Amino acid sequence: IAGCLNPVVLDSYGSESSVLKDNIITRGYATGIAKAVVMNGRFDLVGNQVCGFDEPGSVAFALQPDRISRSLRNVYRDNVFQRCAFVMDEGSKILWESATKDGNQFINCGSELKTALPLPQIAPGKLAATGKPVFHAPRLTKPVTVDGDLKEWPRNDRKRVVVLETGPMGEAVASPKAWACAGWMENHLYLALRVAIPRDAKIVPGLNWQGDGVEVSFRGGDPKNRTPIYMLWGTTDGTFNSTTQGGASAEQVGLLEKATGYAARVEKDTWTCEWRIPMTDLGLKPATTKVLLFNLGVRSTAEGNWIAWVPTGSAIYMVDSAGALRIDR
Repeated sequence: IAGCLNPVVLDSYGSESSVLKDNIITRGYATGIAKAVVMNGRFDLVGNQVCGFDEPGSVAFALQPDRISRSLRNVYRDNVFQRCAFVMDEGSKILWESATKDGNQFINCGSELKTALPLPQIAPGKLAATGKPVFHAPRLTKPVTVDGDLKEWPRNDRKRVVVLETGPMGEAVASPKAWACAGWMENHLYLALRVAIPRDAKIVPGLNWQGDGVEVSFRGGDPKNRTPIYMLWGTTDGTFNSTTQGGASAEQVGLLEKATGYAARVEKDTWTCEWRIPMTDLGLKPATTKVLLFNLGVRSTAEGNWIAWVPTGSAIYMVDSAGALRIDR
C-alpha cells in the first residue's frame, strides 16, 4: 500500500477474527499524510511493516475507541514501524497500554512513547527535514576507468561518501561495513563501493543475488516520469546481472545488462567494485533528471547478513522507502 493520502482506515466494529496482516504500508510519493493506520474498532494488527511516514506531525498508528467508546483488547504483534515522525499520537497511549502486544519494533522513529508500557524497541530518529537521506552524484570532470581500482574516488569527502552499516530492517550489524561514492558524466551514472571483508572470511562469488555481492536499485524520482525499479547485482569476480523483480521488462533487463559496465577487485581486507550505468537508455537523462529513488545493499556469505545504505523495513530494492540520489550540476 503506497502513495495514498489515507493508507489504512479500519472504521467499523470489527471482531476477534478481523485481522490486518502481512502488509507493507509506505508513504511513496504522497505528501500531507496525517495518519498512516487508523483503527477504530476490534482489529488485530499482525506482521505489518509501516515505513517512511516521516513528514513533520505525521503519525504512523492512530488508535481510537469503537463507536460505543469501548477500549478493546486488540492484538498488536510482530509489526515493524520504521522512519516515522511519530509512532502514535497522544490519544492512542491508553488503548496501546490495554492491548495485547508482542514482538513489535520501532526503528528510527522520532517519538519514543515513554509512557507506553511495555516499552517497545525504539531507536532515536535521525531524519533530515526532507525525510530522505541524500546521496550526491556531482558531474565528473574527467572520465572514470571502470576497473575496480578506486584511486580516482574521494574516499574522505564527507559530502560525497555514504556509509552502509545497518541491516535492511534498521538492525545493528557488526560487519561488514562499506562506503560508496557516485558521480555522473554524459549519459552514465558511475558508482564506486569498497566493502570490508570480515576477518578470516572466505569470499564466495555468485550471480543472481547468491554469494557475496552488491545490489544497486533505483527508479526515476519524478512522479511524471514513473519508471520501474531497475536492479543490478554485482559479485566479487567481476560478473553481474539484472532481474525483472522490480518491474522492469525482460527487454529493459537485457538492455541494462548489455550497456552496463562493471568491474571488481578482491584485496586482503576489502573488496571493491565500480559501475557505469546507462541512464539515457533507461529513460533517465542525467542532464534533465534531478533525483533517483535509490538504495544500495551488500551481502556477506561469511556473516550471513545484508547491510543497506537506507533500511526500508523490507527488501533493499523497495526504493520508495529508501533514499534519494541527487544528480548535482
